[in-house]
Order: sequence, then C-alpha cells, then structure tokens
Amino acid sequence: MRQETTVPREQLYRELWTEPAQVVAKRYGISDVGLAKVCRRYGIPKPGLGYWAQRQHGKAPDPEPLPPAQEPALETVVFQAGEQTGTNADAPEYRREKDPEWRIEVPADLKLSHALVTAADVALRRRRGEKSGNQPVRWNDRYRAQLSRPGCECLDIAVSKPLIPRALRIMQALIAAVERRGYSVSVTPKGKTIIRVLDEDFQIALNERLKQVQVKHTYGTGVDLAPWPSSPQNRSRLQQRRRS
Repeated sequence: MRQETTVPREQLYRELWTEPAQVVAKRYGISDVGLAKVCRRYGIPKPGLGYWAQRQHGKAPDPEPLPPAQEPALETVVFQAGEQTGTNADAPEYRREKDPEWRIEVPADLKLSHALVTAADVALRRRRGEKSGNQPVRWNDRYRAQLSRPGCECLDIAVSKPLIPRALRIMQALIAAVERRGYSVSVTPKGKTIIRVLDEDFQIALNERLKQVQVKHTYGTGVDLAPWPSSPQNRSRLQQRRRS
C-alpha cells in the first residue's frame, strides 16, 4: 500500500491551472472524484467551464485566485493512502447508484416543472409555429429538417415532432435526478446543456437517431440512385462527453 503523499496547497493550485484535472489526478494516483473532494476539502479553486478550450485559443480568463487556507493545517495537502488506491467505483457516489431508490425513471404522465424544461417546451412550440414551407432546404437535408430544436439558451434537444413530449419528459426526469444528487444543470448562450458533477463539466444532448434511406429517381428510361439521406427513426438517444 502506498504511504501518504503531501504537497503544498499552492503547488497543487498551480498544477490544476496548468494541466487538466485528469492529468493531475493521475500524477497523484487518485481518481477524478478523489481529486474533486481534495479540492473542496482544501478550498482550492479549479478551472471552470470551457477553460481549456479557451486556453487553446489564447482566450482563457485569468486563474481564480487561491483564497487563504481556513486554518494552518490546510496549507499542506495530504493524499491519504486510501484515496490513492481507490477507484471511481469505490466512491459513495458510485455505490449509491446501485440502490433502486436512486433509479431514474420517466413516467408517461410526468409533469414538466423545471424552468429549463418549460422554457424548451415554449421555444419548441414557438419555433414550430415559425416554420415556413417556403424556406429552402437541400434535398439531402429534408429529413434532418424535420427535427425540432428549441434554439439558443435552451436545452440541447433535436427530435421530430412525435418525440417532443417524451424528449421533454426525459429531460425533466434527468435534471431532477441530477439536482437531487446535489449537482447542477445549466445551458450556455449557444444552447449547450452542461451538467457539473464534482467540479467536472459534462455536455449532454438528446437527439433523435437517423437512418439512411435509399431513394430511386427515374429520369427518362434510366434509374438514378440518389444519395442516401437520413430519416428520423422515432428513437432518441442521450449523448454526453466531458468538457475540456
């Protein structure tokens, strides 16, 4: 078993603003969850949403200042042996999810009550009313154009009209479950949905699956096989990725 590892609080702070949290966590042999807990315990701020992407383009904001330690003992960060050998699966947040009480379900009669969900509902209704048949759509994109999106500053949803009610219920259930666990959900001005879990940001999107269909056109005596456009499948999927 590894012994305790100590590092000055200011040094860990500098490392967190120099390299992504995943790299720093690996250096100390702990999980992302463990590193997030250490940062909270010692009051060490971490880069926020989009910091590393902005940094790649030379537009990152200045690091958040390191506040004074609440007591002298917190000037030195101590990584316990148990923290170093633990994995994400050992964390109570992971063990909790095995309890049926925490299972996420989407009832057919689920009421839409969260502000983000009701705002998306209103935006989808408005955008459907604004759609005009005179708007030009490329032939290959005619099926994709059937997908409804609430637009900027709303939840990232892209589904056809028949799936809108269920998509909104899924988002309602998911956001309620996230907030019940003490995490947060927000949307960016560009319509990206962000979940913050233990100081890590994840982007999610609820999209309808598309399938390619072959369309035949007859011109004269020959038969043309048109390119394969994508058609909605009436099946949704929830996508997520870690924000850098």
